[in-house]
Amino acid sequence: MKKSMIVMLFFMIAVLVNSQTLVKLKLPNNCNATPQAVDNPTSVKSSKLELYPNPNSGNFTLIISFHDIIDKAIINVYDTKGKSVYKETVYSDSDKLVKQLHVGGLLAGTYVFEVKTAKELSSTKLVINK
Repeated sequence: MKKSMIVMLFFMIAVLVNSQTLVKLKLPNNCNATPQAVDNPTSVKSSKLELYPNPNSGNFTLIISFHDIIDKAIINVYDTKGKSVYKETVYSDSDKLVKQLHVGGLLAGTYVFEVKTAKELSSTKLVINK
């Protein structure tokens, strides 16, 4: 259980971190270079994500506002071991998506909920109580 929680924590941190990357290099003693932070040009933006009521028995309302108009988004739900337990592709011609999500077939517990587009990635915790 402890190992799966560590894996889940690592996964959530990896999803949420998207600002700068600092790379440390071991340089020879005679080198006068100084380390610098570099913006990651391929960083993924985060959208405004609302998932409610959370927790509940499996019927959620998803409201997500993107930075740009999207064509499609992929919804994923992961269990604590990082395994995808629900996946759906949705299509939109706007920068906002409102959707009813029915995942009552999942066991009670905590899951990672993720919405991914070509340019944006957002995630949150989803809790199912039965």
